[in-house]
Amino acid sequence: MTSPTGSPRRIAALGTQLAEAEARLVGADARRAARWVAAATAMAGGAAVVAVAATACLVAAIVLGLATVMPAWLAAVLTGAALVAVAGLLAILAREAAKDAGGALRRAGERAREEGRWIGTLISSNEK
Repeated sequence: MTSPTGSPRRIAALGTQLAEAEARLVGADARRAARWVAAATAMAGGAAVVAVAATACLVAAIVLGLATVMPAWLAAVLTGAALVAVAGLLAILAREAAKDAGGALRRAGERAREEGRWIGTLISSNEK
């Protein structure tokens, strides 16, 4: 005797298939995000190396330019102080960005756990 199309067993089997598909989708989303993070990190690293070299040239130019109107040591001190101020501002901005990223990661983790619980519920209901 065959089961009717809408039987609980058939519905549970479809639910299990849907849960498995959802789990694969979440995994694919995580892998895609990881690839983007890796690419962005590599590009940021390359940009940082070039920026350090460019900044060194600009700092030297500033110090040499100021040294034409004041002692070279004073030009270097003033330039260094300005750079410390800029570094402090960037550190504050980086801390805020890290807080935002942490919140986004927590939300993604909560969503993954919620999906896992949902899949577990579907699978356990299929076993009954």
